[in-house]
Amino acid sequence: MTPSRCFLSALALLTAASAPAQQSRATRPSPSRSSGVLARIALPGGSNWDHITAASDTRRLYLAHDSHIDVLDLDGDTLVAVIRNAKNAHGVALAPGVGRGYTSNGGDSTLSVFDLKTYAILGRIHLKEDAPDGIAYDSYARRVFAMHADRPSMSVIDATSNTLIASVPLGDTPDGAVADEFGHLFIALKPTSQLVVLDTRALKITRRWSLAPCKKPDAITFDHLRQQVLLGCNNKIAMVINATTGGLVSTFPIGLEVDGISIDAEGNAVVSCGDGTLHFAQRHGDTFVVTRIVHTPPGAPNSALDLKRRRVFVPTAALNDSVFPRSRARGKHPAFGLLVIGQPAPAPH
Repeated sequence: MTPSRCFLSALALLTAASAPAQQSRATRPSPSRSSGVLARIALPGGSNWDHITAASDTRRLYLAHDSHIDVLDLDGDTLVAVIRNAKNAHGVALAPGVGRGYTSNGGDSTLSVFDLKTYAILGRIHLKEDAPDGIAYDSYARRVFAMHADRPSMSVIDATSNTLIASVPLGDTPDGAVADEFGHLFIALKPTSQLVVLDTRALKITRRWSLAPCKKPDAITFDHLRQQVLLGCNNKIAMVINATTGGLVSTFPIGLEVDGISIDAEGNAVVSCGDGTLHFAQRHGDTFVVTRIVHTPPGAPNSALDLKRRRVFVPTAALNDSVFPRSRARGKHPAFGLLVIGQPAPAPH
């Protein structure tokens, strides 16, 4: 599929508490468009990457990069550690309660366990199913959940003993998951566009909701204050779901090839897309309005938000290019790194 830049007008948005949203008739201002780049951080190595995670409280940034994890200081924008031997790394799950992190290694179907202070490898967990991709941690059950990219299942690891304890059938291939920290894991099923809720202690699916009109969800996050799930969909919309009822709360327009979504303390959203757009949407009650679109290199769909300094980090293989490539580059590239983009100030209340 050939990416194309999306130039969005401000569309009428859908809102509701637990039922299908009703279209708003209010006129919305057109979003501003700008480069918005504050800094560029060059990183050594090749140009294969996947998920990126910001730990704002500990001031660390974790990037799955080639077969390792780059760890950066969020205040100094410097590389402070490299966690190696993570073959075809896809992402990390952080378990601060037990002082450990976990890498999802798609190349050899393992999870690497590392120390959150020293970044030393503490062990390796071999999974019975292949191709672990997305990974999440639930502090309530103290369990790690590894999604398999080509199987309708998920592996479960006890973070206290670092042992594989179960494989949970999901009925479809999972893409990503997020925990509410109260014993529920929300899992996006991409092919059938569903959201399932897993009891993280009983390891039973308790709810299964259709995500229509969302198609092929590819990014997920959780608003703990408002108990809402936010998803990026591959039909150019982001969706907000009531985490208790599964009802549609709101939608707002985004770009193509979404793979990153974050939310700040005020409930505002940041969504990154592989078509070369980064969308900033401000919350007004349960309605979202896209107020700014920043142009990024096409083929850079991942992002992470630092809540403290209000900056977004976007990995790209076209860090310094004046003409961006049309897709992710592969192999060695002298300009791989992170774009640092400022988040707009929150709207006054």
